[in-house]
Amino acid sequence: MRLQPIRITVIPNITRCVQVMSMEKISEIIHSKLDEIIFRWRRHLRFVRGADGGDARMQLQVINCAGTILRQVCEAIRHNSFNLEACEAAACGYGAIREGQEFRASDIVREFKVLRQCIWQLIAETGIEFSPETLINAQARADMVLDEVMATAVEKFVENLFINMGEAVPPDPMMRIYSRALFQKEIEIEIKRCDRFSHWFTLIIMHFNLQEIEEEFGTQAIERVMVDLTNLLRLKLRQIDKVFRYDTAEFALVCPETDEEGVRTLLQRIEFDIAEYRDHCGLNIQLRCGISSYPQDGRDATSLIQIAIADLEFHNVGREC
Repeated sequence: MRLQPIRITVIPNITRCVQVMSMEKISEIIHSKLDEIIFRWRRHLRFVRGADGGDARMQLQVINCAGTILRQVCEAIRHNSFNLEACEAAACGYGAIREGQEFRASDIVREFKVLRQCIWQLIAETGIEFSPETLINAQARADMVLDEVMATAVEKFVENLFINMGEAVPPDPMMRIYSRALFQKEIEIEIKRCDRFSHWFTLIIMHFNLQEIEEEFGTQAIERVMVDLTNLLRLKLRQIDKVFRYDTAEFALVCPETDEEGVRTLLQRIEFDIAEYRDHCGLNIQLRCGISSYPQDGRDATSLIQIAIADLEFHNVGREC
């Protein structure tokens, strides 16, 4: 007797499909109701000290930041991922605005709590029933964005507050960059952020050989050149990148979401500008770089710094940056 082949029919996971469709529906509701959510949010913020203050331009900036944040919430709910650079830019802008309005850091935390409430209150008012599992997952994905933005906004708020108070965040008031004292802390914060969201970042330590300038013109000339180099770096870095004064003639750069190709492109642009500056002022300025990446080269601050310094020393024995 000849056996007939057995046909096996694979039935898709209906529950999984329904949940994905529900996530997309929640994302669509939030995206279609952006203006309504922002309106409710701003109405609630009238109870927060100074929340409705500022001129029309400043209020428009706040609305634009909120719109960017909510659009990234939609992306996170739909795809379980979001544009970190867009969130960082919106958060930095938001934190700077609130510091200029004499807010407190606790006010920013309260504002994001209100924003969460406005989102899910509006979802509930649609009358559409979602399973508890779907709502829990959607809220977790939304919180992934909101927590990231809130932390960055508070960080930017504190940074601007220190700078405006004249505290010792920058080593030199002319340079307006972070000191080495804050460098280790920032690395640890970035590691925790990357661990949580499965992201990555690159650490670059730059050493400028300014010995000839110091011998010929003195220490003050070194500081003047470092100020100029700081301004050159700012023009090439993104808003989410951070630059630190690591030593007398050294900078440390922390570049989130930057891979090997991105680092190569960034350094080429920086080297081009430094070459132009060197030709313009007639000074002998040589640049060496040490690079390490998280998590490929290490998962703690000490390892990343040691590897970047070792890479810097390797350049010192003959390799170009």
